[in-house]
Amino acid sequence: MATVTDNTSNSECPLGGKHEPITDKVNGEVKCCKCGIVLEEQMIDDGLGYGIYNQEQKKQRNTYSPVNPLVHDEGLGTRIGVSRRNRIRGIREKIYNNRENKKSRIKQADKKLITALSTLHDISGKLGVTPSVKEEAGKLIRKVVDKGLMKRIDVRAVVAAAIEEACNIKGEPKSEPEILRIVGITKEEMWRAKDKITLANPDLTKKRKGYEPVRFVPQIVSNLQLEENIVTKAAELINEVKKSGLASGKSPLPIAAASVYLIAVLLGHKKTQEEVAKAGSITEVTVRNRYRDIVDNLDIKVYM
Repeated sequence: MATVTDNTSNSECPLGGKHEPITDKVNGEVKCCKCGIVLEEQMIDDGLGYGIYNQEQKKQRNTYSPVNPLVHDEGLGTRIGVSRRNRIRGIREKIYNNRENKKSRIKQADKKLITALSTLHDISGKLGVTPSVKEEAGKLIRKVVDKGLMKRIDVRAVVAAAIEEACNIKGEPKSEPEILRIVGITKEEMWRAKDKITLANPDLTKKRKGYEPVRFVPQIVSNLQLEENIVTKAAELINEVKKSGLASGKSPLPIAAASVYLIAVLLGHKKTQEEVAKAGSITEVTVRNRYRDIVDNLDIKVYM
């Protein structure tokens, strides 16, 4: 196994600052996670080595890694197919042209896509979304860029909208107010970006799973540092709310927050509507309105 290293690892990243290396064990490479440049390559020796391999194992050794939507060239930039007879010559040429290949890939790459994926990497970390959500958001962003819809719009808004849609697709709740607060954009900017995402992804409505109010309960309870039994009780209350039809046409997050607040009050936990609203990243007025709907329609007596 021979290591090919280039001093690019010490150079400036085209997106600003130093490169941030990550190891791609499948391809035997070290890449910058911001711009996708290959900083170091582990060149694989010719042949299968000294092990004994059957045909299936040989096939697996020659299988490429899957497409990565979080890299601007989808991880295809370093895939060079060379016949066994010309393997050595191909390796030499690859080493010789390594620096020029890297430069040309960045020149040919869409700068907006690189910037958007870099922003996605940053915001995903701040929001704490799962890798599957991040990957889905990367696919949505790529289509927006491919269709030329990134003009005159804040890239952060597009990334934020893509993350919210990806959370919806994967059924992993993340409230819009929380995203707006962390990303630092307005609701109007988010709406504009959502229009771009929808326009670039016409099949989006079929993918959306939507959220059940109960999905927000554990996070709200955790933020309020309440006992775990409140999660169960709030879920039972939400079920009654749905049966009564109160949840129809209503945003799921306020229903979850109001249910948590009501159960907390009934069990003697002193939490204010303001605290619950903050825990759910919504307004105090919204919590109060949904709370009043539940109490009045389900005929619940609350003694404060």
